[in-house]
Amino acid sequence: MSNRRQSDRVDVEVPIEIIGADLLGTQFFKQGVASVISRNGAGIQVDFPLLPGQVVIIRNLNNSKEREGTIVGLVGQGGNVPTFGMRLSDPDLHPWDLAFPEVSRDQAPLVRIVLACKLCDSREVVHLDEIQTRVLETSERLERACTRCRIETFWCRTSLKKIEGTDQGNDSSQTDPEARYRWQRKYKRVPTTFPACVRLSGPPGEIVFCENISRGGLCFRSLNRYSQGSQIEVAVPYDSRGGGNIFVSARVLHVALFGKLFRHGAEYL
Repeated sequence: MSNRRQSDRVDVEVPIEIIGADLLGTQFFKQGVASVISRNGAGIQVDFPLLPGQVVIIRNLNNSKEREGTIVGLVGQGGNVPTFGMRLSDPDLHPWDLAFPEVSRDQAPLVRIVLACKLCDSREVVHLDEIQTRVLETSERLERACTRCRIETFWCRTSLKKIEGTDQGNDSSQTDPEARYRWQRKYKRVPTTFPACVRLSGPPGEIVFCENISRGGLCFRSLNRYSQGSQIEVAVPYDSRGGGNIFVSARVLHVALFGKLFRHGAEYL
């Protein structure tokens, strides 16, 4: 089995137009929204029946770029509008104006985030290590090379949208609730004050306090209790403005009462 994931998935709201032909050969033009994008495809919300294997053209209404894709199938129902999974015919030619790095499980990043160049406004999904994470948290910007500007520039967080507790508490357990998991840790933990968003299966989610993160997972505190072994989706750091949050799958390994909050340890999947 390959150790390479296909691509990060970014939550957005990109207005699109879907162009195709129905079973009778009649051409249609339907407007919708790309709610989740990746280098390989997207989740598209459109009030129109699309069939698995159907070839369509996706037009990004923000930049007028058109790309061909194939409908994979129905993946969700948001209100009365269905969401379909769509795979791009050529992942190297996507319409999102967003650069995606390759994702390797052997070199998992500490943080995934969308950053924009302050000079040319190029947008990229950026993978950060421990030092870069602390710099961004402290300075709210990073200096890195821009392929468009061809120089080192400052990069800041962006929403991507183009449409206008305390540390003290009484632990209910008599022993350290994480003690039996410490031997399993492979990665250094980095303290952070980044907000995070946790959800069970799609929006809406819950904003939580992220205590620390590592390449293998995170520790967060919440008013809600997520059961041990449950699968969640988490975005850290989380931008409440939306439009550029990257959610990854994780599994809750342990839960402990921490004052009035529940302290969770979760590993990335």
